[in-house]
Amino acid sequence: MTWPAIVGRVNDRALATFGQTVVFHPPPAEPPGADLTVEAVYGAEFEAIDPDTGALVTADRPELRVRAADIPGVSNEGWRATVNGNPFDVYEIQGSADHGAVATVLLTRRA
Repeated sequence: MTWPAIVGRVNDRALATFGQTVVFHPPPAEPPGADLTVEAVYGAEFEAIDPDTGALVTADRPELRVRAADIPGVSNEGWRATVNGNPFDVYEIQGSADHGAVATVLLTRRA
């Protein structure tokens, strides 16, 4: 089994166990009804390992882990997300080192 296939299976298990429904909303300029509903794993704070230094990187910013293929076209240009009834702005979308199977979506709480 290839590494991307292994990562995909682990992500599928994580989504099945910890996933919750998240709705992505396009910018107001997009046609109505273009919302995108997906399963994602929500985290209240962002954590990652810097691949260059091995150091732990953290931020007081909520994150979502989602299948990259499930969010085509979603960007940080006006997109919003609703998680557990709470509104967020999409701040950044990061790819992953596993050939793009998993994306990390960083969020900003809406006021």
